[in-house]
Amino acid sequence: MTTQQDNAILPITVTRGLNDRVYEKRKLAALEVERIVRDLMSRNDTKQVKRVIDLLVNSFVLAQNPNSKKGGLIGVAAAAIALGKDIGLFVSEIVRVFLRNERYTLSFLDCLSAFGFFFFRRAVEEQRMF
Repeated sequence: MTTQQDNAILPITVTRGLNDRVYEKRKLAALEVERIVRDLMSRNDTKQVKRVIDLLVNSFVLAQNPNSKKGGLIGVAAAAIALGKDIGLFVSEIVRVFLRNERYTLSFLDCLSAFGFFFFRRAVEEQRMF
């Protein structure tokens, strides 16, 4: 599922947590993803942040396992929260999550995640205006 190089970005405990069937474990792993993305952004390491988002999308959101998909969605949401006002740099990567559905339908979780993302994005934009 993940390569050795990917494990350098996300610790194995995080990848296991995102794959777990228990929601609380996925949530804890997502909080760790948020911390990692915040640390990377504090160092202005946007290349690594992009790798984290790509890893979440390709290895989790697009996985066949429903628990992995859920873990990927909550991980992407956590990354978006960690990006805060810098979310505009990664909009295309994050929106791609919601557009990569082979059946061209959105599940309830996809819609809920998309709504949360766009609501947060709008709040950030409104904050810049003042």
